[in-house]
Amino acid sequence: MSNPLRSVVDTSVCIKHFQVGATLLTLDSKLVKALAASSYNICSFNDFDVPTLPLI
Repeated sequence: MSNPLRSVVDTSVCIKHFQVGATLLTLDSKLVKALAASSYNICSFNDFDVPTLPLI
């Protein structure tokens, strides 16, 4: 059973990103896949390599 509050929050975040033209970064692979062919700028955090920081 899905959580309706989570859906509302997710939708609100998406709308705000798209309104201001910002790239939406998410871990939601279903959302990335669903919007991949759209004009929205959406990327998955899993598509980025995070380099390790040097020890000081």
